Amino acid sequence: MLGIKHLKNRIVLTLSGGELQRVLLGRALVSDPKILLLDEPTSALDLNYAIDIMKICEELCIKSQITIISVLHDLNLASLFCMKIYFLKNGEIFYEGSPKDLFQPQILKEVYGFSCDVIAHLERPFVILKKEKK
Repeated sequence: MLGIKHLKNRIVLTLSGGELQRVLLGRALVSDPKILLLDEPTSALDLNYAIDIMKICEELCIKSQITIISVLHDLNLASLFCMKIYFLKNGEIFYEGSPKDLFQPQILKEVYGFSCDVIAHLERPFVILKKEKK
């Protein structure tokens, strides 16, 4: 499922970021969990590896019925793959809801402090940052 069989004889320090994330996910899945807690599983990955990891997580949710709670900083990846989102600010939950509910320019400005437009594509909202003039 993870496509990591070919890595079994590799030293962990020689793995790319995407390979390492898959190996770590595989290690977590060995215990047959009902819930996975992932802290930035796409951090420092090329976009193609980030999408692969998120697709794997989506498949785990659907086919294996594993609940996944993940910290993501890429709002557009979160919109593509997450059913429910929590926005935290100062250690507290500020908002919770679906990407469609929460990806609103005024909410994003309040939580993150940036100006943006939100566009819909394939029924998902995507955040387009605005460059602030000095």
